Amino acid sequence: ATAEAMVGRVEDLYKTTRAVDSQHIVLLPSHYGSIDAYGNPTAKGFTNVAFEIHPYPGLFGDRPGDTPYQVHRDWLRCGPTGTTGVCAYNKLVSDLKVPLLVGEFQPWQGAGLDLGGQIGRATYDTYGSYGWASTSWAYKVVSPAGGSGLGTWGLVTNAPNVNFDTGTGLV
Repeated sequence: ATAEAMVGRVEDLYKTTRAVDSQHIVLLPSHYGSIDAYGNPTAKGFTNVAFEIHPYPGLFGDRPGDTPYQVHRDWLRCGPTGTTGVCAYNKLVSDLKVPLLVGEFQPWQGAGLDLGGQIGRATYDTYGSYGWASTSWAYKVVSPAGGSGLGTWGLVTNAPNVNFDTGTGLV
């Protein structure tokens, strides 16, 4: 579906919800990362709404050849022009005065455990500095061998050589 079709359906759902509930926040989801099709929700009379995005910079082939570090550095530091990445979203939601929920993200994908943790921390810190609520994709990979490798969705994993029967190796 197009962004306009999705926004039309979400606006219908907003009106249906508001007919019975004026108190709960209604999330306005992005369409493939874009929230532009909503225009200005406040000008449309929408109240108690927040935008929601799922940014996965570099994960789906939009930065071929770049490392996870390069991709996330540019995303979190607003790219070479200083106007892309998080800066573009911050400008938009600040101008519209609509809160933002980063409802799903996974910056450690492909970065390995050491660098992945650092990129994750920088991501949470950056989103927090803008006042954005954020929650990462929470799927965890657990295997008898431990670790997550470079190609899985998980970050939090069991350590190698953990014996759950005796408790040895647990931190």
